[in-house]
Amino acid sequence: AKKSFALLELARGAEAVALVRRLPGKDWTTVGAQLRVFAQAGLKDEAGALLAGSRIPGYTTFRWEAGSLVALGRSDEALALLTSTLPFP
Repeated sequence: AKKSFALLELARGAEAVALVRRLPGKDWTTVGAQLRVFAQAGLKDEAGALLAGSRIPGYTTFRWEAGSLVALGRSDEALALLTSTLPFP
């Protein structure tokens, strides 16, 4: 994932996306990296679909989800999510 982020910094978004698509597994770390790269590479719809598909019913990972919403440019939703979960557990 770190190499993908470096490629984004070098304005090599297509390479970053190709690399992050090949990451093994579907844990929170992998999905988070994919979401961040997709969003920064301009693939907001794909990143949004990834976020929607990664939610686990009855389990709130508000910090991860809020960060993902910010990456997608949806800061109002992120702020609402964070303020609705105060105080932090």
